[in-house]
Amino acid sequence: SGFARVVALELSPSACDAAKREIEASGHPRAASVEVCCGDFFRHTGAYDLVWDCTFLCALDPSVRERWAAAHRSLLKPQGRLLTAIFPIDASRPDGSGPPYPLSLDLLRRLLQPAGLHAVEVRETLPASEQHRPGGFSGEAETALAVWAIGGLGGGGGRNGGAADGAKKK
Repeated sequence: SGFARVVALELSPSACDAAKREIEASGHPRAASVEVCCGDFFRHTGAYDLVWDCTFLCALDPSVRERWAAAHRSLLKPQGRLLTAIFPIDASRPDGSGPPYPLSLDLLRRLLQPAGLHAVEVRETLPASEQHRPGGFSGEAETALAVWAIGGLGGGGGRNGGAADGAKKK
C-alpha cells in the first residue's frame, strides 16, 4: 500500500543532489517512485493527495506565513490532506526569535482556516519517542501533529481541537 508517486520538494540544489543519492543508494524497491524536485515552494504547482510539512514553516520568515498557507491549499486535491509537524512549540521563546521560529496549534489555525483548511485530527501530546529532534537544534521544545482538510466549519476552534474546528483530538 502507500502512494504510487512521492514528490520531494527542496530549494537547495546541493540538498536535492544529496537526497537523490540517498534514495538511489537505499536500494529500496520503491525508490524509483520518489521524485526529487528542486524548486521554490511558492512557485510549485501540482495537485496532491497528501502534503507533509515538517519544519518548513518554522524556518520561514513570519512575513510569508499567509503565502505558505495559501500555497498549501492550492497544492491539495479536493479530498487531499495537509499533515503538519508543529515544531518548535516553546512558550519561553519570543515570537520573533528564529529560525526556527516558535509555532503553536493556534497559530496554524489562524493561518490555515482563512485559506480554507480545517483541522480534522490533532495530536498535541506526543510521547518522547515521537517528538521531533532535528540535528543542530539545541533546546527543549515540544512537537504536535495536525491533519488539515479543505472546507470545514471555519472559525477559531478551541485550543484543544474542539468541535468548532471539527478536529478529532488524540
